[in-house]
Amino acid sequence: MRFAKLKLKALITATLFSVVLAIIALFIDKTYSDWANEVTNTNMVLCEVLVKQIANKSEGLIDSLVSSKFFEEGFNSRIESGKVDLLLSEITKENLESVDGMEGGFYFLSLEQFQGYAYPTSPPPKPVYGPPPRSYNMIKDQILHSIIIDSVLVQVHQFDPAIFPLATKPLKSNGEIIGAVWVRTHIEKELPQFSLVDIVNIAAVLSLLGFILAVAISIQQHKRLDIIKRDLEYLEIQPNHRLKELPGLFGFITDSINKMVDALQAEHKQREHLEYELHQKDKMASLGTLIAGVAHEVKTPLAIIKTRIQMWQQKLKTSSDRAKFEELISYKSLQMVINEVNRLSTLVNRLLIFSRPVDENFRLCDINRLISDVLTLFKTKRYAGLAEILVEQDEKLPKTKIDPNKIEQVILNIITNSFDSIKGNGRIVLKTYTEDDIIVISITDNGCGIPEGARKNIFDPFFTTKTSGTGLGLSIAYEIVKAHKGEIEFDSVENEYSTFYIKLPITKNDQQDEK
Repeated sequence: MRFAKLKLKALITATLFSVVLAIIALFIDKTYSDWANEVTNTNMVLCEVLVKQIANKSEGLIDSLVSSKFFEEGFNSRIESGKVDLLLSEITKENLESVDGMEGGFYFLSLEQFQGYAYPTSPPPKPVYGPPPRSYNMIKDQILHSIIIDSVLVQVHQFDPAIFPLATKPLKSNGEIIGAVWVRTHIEKELPQFSLVDIVNIAAVLSLLGFILAVAISIQQHKRLDIIKRDLEYLEIQPNHRLKELPGLFGFITDSINKMVDALQAEHKQREHLEYELHQKDKMASLGTLIAGVAHEVKTPLAIIKTRIQMWQQKLKTSSDRAKFEELISYKSLQMVINEVNRLSTLVNRLLIFSRPVDENFRLCDINRLISDVLTLFKTKRYAGLAEILVEQDEKLPKTKIDPNKIEQVILNIITNSFDSIKGNGRIVLKTYTEDDIIVISITDNGCGIPEGARKNIFDPFFTTKTSGTGLGLSIAYEIVKAHKGEIEFDSVENEYSTFYIKLPITKNDQQDEK
């Protein structure tokens, strides 16, 4: 079915092409015909004018030859005939030398030969005695016909490849026809080289080629359309697929579709990111409100419990009847309770960060120096030998307004996580650099990485992949960076590496304050 439609389209295209070619062929033939007629008619008129001119100029000489009985048998010798031929040739030459390509002469009935032949501007080779053999009979026959009808006769003669108009005019003396004057010129080089048959044949060949070309183009177009159709169908299944590159207009179409799909995917990813950010922000805001209330309710009872236990511990320590109290509760057990209360109090203080991430005591700080201060905390026995810490700092890094204590906490939490993820031959790399108006702190480790399934929840409170810990480190870091109007991102491959990017904005006011 598809091939039939393709064949029909190709046939219609070829037919239209053939019609156009036929019209062009007819137009060319008409143009060539008009051209040929104009050339022929012009030269026929010219030959007629010249033959009359030669006849008029030779009247005196012809009359004198008739008077001297030159044309009567026995009255002309070879010498006299040669002289007459030269005189007549001079008349012919004088009248023809102003027009290129003309030749002409005289023919006398009594002599049955051509005389006064001249060809002053004809191209070589030039015959010595009269017209060339192939033209001789044609010229003679027209002369005899012109004498019979006693009139100027102009006709076009042709033999391959020559074409020439020939004008003949009877010569009279005392009212009696004694011969004729003839003039001709070759016009084959001035005429168009293509005949109607040639044009039709060329048009037919072009029509056939046009049909074949139309079929080939149609097949090629359908193949390319099928490729685009299959790619679009596959694109619905696999969004990461892109249309193949094609030449010409189809290439422009596929390139435009690919760009549109890329733009839609980028927009979709941006929308997902914004939705995630909004969800995270709403979740943190709700959590902050909840934690603020819980912390308020928990912190006061904890303080009371801790105070009472410390009083009991003091009495137990100073009481004279100590043995009686130790039967119920020991000093050591009370200390354990106090430690756990302190731990709960610390947890509550950390949770309060969600409702108040920063203290708004922002000031200009040198990020490179702040990192150096944080790294001194890891020069203890606990972290010795666990990992090599490398620092690559941008010495031209500008200062920026931050809450230094909170940013220290962010860096501290991430480096701590890096140490926890490393298992032998560890390395942690800290870098600082700028991107446009943003300061970037990157922290990379060669630890166990972040599992694929945990990446969406990595910044959620109380979410952790470790066997110990509260799961608040990264969520607190996230809130602190967001409070600084910055961003925290990560890139990780499980069992290979993790990189966290802390991005803090630099405003123009920061630069002016620094100056």
